[in-house]
Amino acid sequence: MDKEYYKQIDNYFEHFLPRVIGRSIFADLDNLNIVVSFFITDSVDEWTITLQGGQLMRIEKGSSSPHEISYVLDGETLLEIVSGVLSPQKAFFLGRVKIRGEKLKGLKLAMIFDRFIKEYPFSSSSA
Repeated sequence: MDKEYYKQIDNYFEHFLPRVIGRSIFADLDNLNIVVSFFITDSVDEWTITLQGGQLMRIEKGSSSPHEISYVLDGETLLEIVSGVLSPQKAFFLGRVKIRGEKLKGLKLAMIFDRFIKEYPFSSSSA
């Protein structure tokens, strides 16, 4: 993959997600307190997201925070999911996403992410 491809992933986590997550379904989930990581297998990058009271508290590249759930996927799958081309559930059942940690909780959270993505799909021009 070329550098532009990885820049899109970085832009999603560094710019797009922090800008829109507070206006999304997550903001209504005041009992949602979780640390989730996304391990991108083809870049060996890991992004960790901390949500408290449904609010985004931190996004960090790397995995210094202990996390309850980790989604393991390649960059192409991530970009297909966040752009709305592929649902998180379908990606899991096709074997394109692995869940480490509490699988049931990971699948439930994936349903919330799916609603979020339908509301705020990512494109390289939206970062």
